[in-house]
Amino acid sequence: MRVEADLFSGRPNPSFTLDAEQAATLATLLRGLAPGGQRREPPGLGYRGFVIHDAGDALPGCTELRAFHGTVSASCGAESRDLADPGQTVERWLLDVARPHLEPAVAEAIRGEVGQP
Repeated sequence: MRVEADLFSGRPNPSFTLDAEQAATLATLLRGLAPGGQRREPPGLGYRGFVIHDAGDALPGCTELRAFHGTVSASCGAESRDLADPGQTVERWLLDVARPHLEPAVAEAIRGEVGQP
């Protein structure tokens, strides 16, 4: 799975690939989320969440997911699904995994958006 921290408009977003263990952990986190959630449209500028590309079997039939402000939105063929993540567990976990791939100021900016557990 490839994960992108979606926040830049004038340069490429930082991205990284999850190893097998990380992908399994993410799949477990995703499967633990309840259907629902209040989808918020990301702003045009600034932090727009983490985008998970090629989600594999994390959510069968879904190819792209966006974790943003307490909801994981999944594109699943012709339909979409929203999963409630009120504690932003997925975003906080992705931020921890992303830190080695982010400039310190970028990680701090995302941390401010993701909040504390």
